[in-house]
Amino acid sequence: MEFAILQLSWIGKVPAILRIVDSYESTREFDCHAWTGVRSKEYWDSSPRTGGMSGLAYKLKGLKAILSKWNKEHFGDIFKDVIKNELKAAKAQKLFEDYPTEDNRTASNLASAELIISLNRELGYWKQKANIKWMKDGDCNSKFFHSYVKGKRCKLSIRSIVDSSGKILNTQEDISGEAVKFYKESFSQVSYPETNLISSFIPKVINDHDNLSICYLPTEEEIKKAVWELNPDSAAGPDGFNGHFFRTFWDIIKRDVILACLEFFLGFPVPKSFGSTLITLIPKKEDPKRFGDYRPISLSTFMSHFNTGNLPMVSHLAFADDLVIFVNGASNNLKKLRKILDDYQKASGQEVNLSKSCFYTGKKVHPHKIINMSQSLGMANGSLPFTYLGASIVHTLPQSIIRILHMKMANFLWGFREGKPKYHWGQWKTLCTTYDEGGLGIRSLEDIQEAYSMKLWWKVQTGESKWARYMRERYLRQNIIKERVIDSPIWKRICRVDIKASDHILVKDNQITWRDGGFSLTKAYNICRDANTTQLSYSYCWNNSQIPKVKFFLWRALKNLLPFHNNLRKMGYHLASKCPLCNRKEETTDHILLQCPWSQEIRKFFADSLQGPNPRPMLTLNQHIMEWNLSYRKKNLKGNLRLILPGIIARQIWKEYNRIKYDNGTPNSFKVKKGILETTHSWSWTKRKKKWMIKDPSLDNMGFKLFYLFGKDVRRKNMLLTF
Repeated sequence: MEFAILQLSWIGKVPAILRIVDSYESTREFDCHAWTGVRSKEYWDSSPRTGGMSGLAYKLKGLKAILSKWNKEHFGDIFKDVIKNELKAAKAQKLFEDYPTEDNRTASNLASAELIISLNRELGYWKQKANIKWMKDGDCNSKFFHSYVKGKRCKLSIRSIVDSSGKILNTQEDISGEAVKFYKESFSQVSYPETNLISSFIPKVINDHDNLSICYLPTEEEIKKAVWELNPDSAAGPDGFNGHFFRTFWDIIKRDVILACLEFFLGFPVPKSFGSTLITLIPKKEDPKRFGDYRPISLSTFMSHFNTGNLPMVSHLAFADDLVIFVNGASNNLKKLRKILDDYQKASGQEVNLSKSCFYTGKKVHPHKIINMSQSLGMANGSLPFTYLGASIVHTLPQSIIRILHMKMANFLWGFREGKPKYHWGQWKTLCTTYDEGGLGIRSLEDIQEAYSMKLWWKVQTGESKWARYMRERYLRQNIIKERVIDSPIWKRICRVDIKASDHILVKDNQITWRDGGFSLTKAYNICRDANTTQLSYSYCWNNSQIPKVKFFLWRALKNLLPFHNNLRKMGYHLASKCPLCNRKEETTDHILLQCPWSQEIRKFFADSLQGPNPRPMLTLNQHIMEWNLSYRKKNLKGNLRLILPGIIARQIWKEYNRIKYDNGTPNSFKVKKGILETTHSWSWTKRKKKWMIKDPSLDNMGFKLFYLFGKDVRRKNMLLTF
């Protein structure tokens, strides 16, 4: 059995009966190793009620009474038996020592065997009470289990509680009354989730095949397998039957168990006896004071385990109620986040406990801004580091985790098609370089981690904080940084960057100083990463005046990372290569975007308009764009247009190339020129407040419709724009 589907229409409509006990009570479990199958089979076969969940519950209830009576009559008081057999064995042993005859030897061995049997019964009883899963063979001293059970009972009792008015309650009667009052108020409220808020965001992941797999009825072998793979020593429910019972008497009860499972999967209402369970209060924090500090947990019975199937263990990360959200600290972003949380509460019926939630900021955030953030979120400001799911949030990431994170970031960058990652046109290591080195300015997590290790190294060398002084006293041996097996992980991190960090310090008059000024995390990161040769063309590519979409496309064009035939051939796709724009030359990046006669005609048009460089034979795309970039002047309009137009032209030609190739169209230079002018028009709106955005009549005559400012004073509140 893999799945179970419940119809929830009836849940919550049947009154639940709760009994609050004064102290810890456990359900008495039967020692099935001592049962005789004859008595059980006689009752099971003679029971007038058979079939389904109700029939199984009825038989189990009746069998419980019969076996309890038989157990008491047959075994009696096991603790009195131990005392009686101890005296009997001691007496028989003394008699054999005084009169070592063969009859006395036999009587002594028989008395010792009876004592061992009674001790094993007592041992099994206390072992079952202690429920220690790691104990396989037990301990001959039952006092160990007895003390363990006593300790468990002390922990599982509530001796005092604070009520809603702040009064401390110490008597069991007052504590029970407060429990009834608290949980009655908590669970009597009926919420009506607004599922329409999130229904459109829930993907359809169950197909017809999955639906059939979920709905099919389990076979006898599947039910038996589920029973056998569950822990037979797990705590029993209120009926007292654990896994040993179902295993030992499977041949007797299997027909009724199978019928009960089939009824469950057919959607029959579950009888109350199946819903009976024990509720345990689990503390949410150390030293709980109120009932709100406890989490009520409904313990599963053995029947509920194999009704829901032998499912794999669910990771605690899948249902953790602690969530970390990364968000930009701008006021509008925080308000959007608060709205998302509010919508989630309305849709799910759950509540976000804002009093226990915190937000964290960097050290340089102004206190006034932190106050505004706290008011927007309704949360308090926390301090780093903190623990998440019991583990410190600050820890060295394993290489395997770093590789997984890098892979996910790369998949996000290059995108997905039909749920599968697209081809990665560039190596991640190459992307994790600066803009002027041909990368995307992404920082490698591995290098960041090493840079922070270097920061710890610097604090140990020069810091005067309590932590720095402690690390020096604890680990620094004769002023030498050296790693030992027994050292802490933090110190090992520091030792592994010692050689690299030592190459960038100066020691003068017993004082350590960092070369090239003071130490900073940026300098440490630049030391840890592999630097490449800088190129001016990449710096112009990522200039702030460039359009964001054009930046990334132009970077791919300069790096030759576009899916033209010359690049597809490297991937193993051997296709007929012919330029769809001119139908003459082979399809390459340089030819399509620059050397094709059709593309050159468009480039010449805009070069003449802005007095820019015309395409020349034998020049590559990188060289041609570099000629345009060198004519860039940041203090006048035409100079800025010479910077952005090469990328805009290349992107519009690329779009036209794809339209012709995949829509079977013909080249339309007028449409491409129009797209270039429209893009330039939109760009001018984003730069309308720049001092160099001054009206130029010559550009209007050439078709450029830009947003201009009359005059040079852009600090005026009322600015006249021409459209």
